[in-house]
Order: sequence, then C-alpha cells, then structure tokens
Amino acid sequence: MSGTIETKLRDSKTRNVKRVALVNPPYSTYLYTKERGIKSILPPLNLLYLHAYVRDSSDTKIFDGETYPSLDSLIQDISDFNPDLIGYTSTTPTYPIVRRIANNFLGGPLQVIGGVYATVADKEVAKDFDVAVRYEGEEALKELIEGKDIREIQG
Repeated sequence: MSGTIETKLRDSKTRNVKRVALVNPPYSTYLYTKERGIKSILPPLNLLYLHAYVRDSSDTKIFDGETYPSLDSLIQDISDFNPDLIGYTSTTPTYPIVRRIANNFLGGPLQVIGGVYATVADKEVAKDFDVAVRYEGEEALKELIEGKDIREIQG
C-alpha cells in the first residue's frame, strides 16, 4: 500500500540529502520501567527495511535508542553524524520521546516521521515535523533523498 504525505512545505529546491539518520526511539523504559534486558530489545525491522532500500542513495545510519544508555547519548550520536535528514519511527507510547529527540534538531535537518502513530495521527504529527509519511515509507524516503519536490511525492 502506498503512503501519502502530509507536510509543512520547505523549499524543496535547496534540499540536498546525503546523510540520513533513521531513529528508533528508546521504549523499554516505558514498557518495563527500570528493568532492561534482552527481552526488551528487538531489532527495528522497519528501519532495517528502509536502510536496505535507500543505502545506495545516501550515507544512511540506524540509531537504535534501545542500545543507548541515555537519551542524551542518543541525541549526541545523531548530532555527531550530522545528518541532512532524520527519519523517526513512532508508536503511540513513543511519540513523546520522538518529539523530545526532534526538538534538539529544530531548524536543522529535514525531520520526517513515519510508523504507526504517523499513520493514525497524521494531522497531529504534521504540526511537529517537516514531513509525516503514512503507511509504507520506502518510496517516499527514497524520493525525499533524491530531492523530488515534496508536493509530487505520492508516498
């Protein structure tokens, strides 16, 4: 199923995406409070699929929040990578965490949100992010990286 995009338009003519950070927010604290262990860490398959799809189009790196000791260290690593585009995945319980991360990059790289929460609450997330992708995001991400005009991206 093809996704559709809700967006706060930026000047797409000046966008030049070479480095992409794909971010999986930490969530085990929400699910398990202070108890962390192997049961709380699952590979972010959705971001792995996206990475595989765009790896020939950009320097793409996955930042899995579950593997970081703190939110600050995750934010610092993303910042050190110096991305042109940050793609976040979000569910309902992780959305506040994603917003906290994204607030550290306001006015910087193009910020894109996808995942279940962006699909069901697209109007809400469109207020806080440059682009909200609903449903599957592989094609949309690739077209954003390639510099396609945002208004022409079908999903």
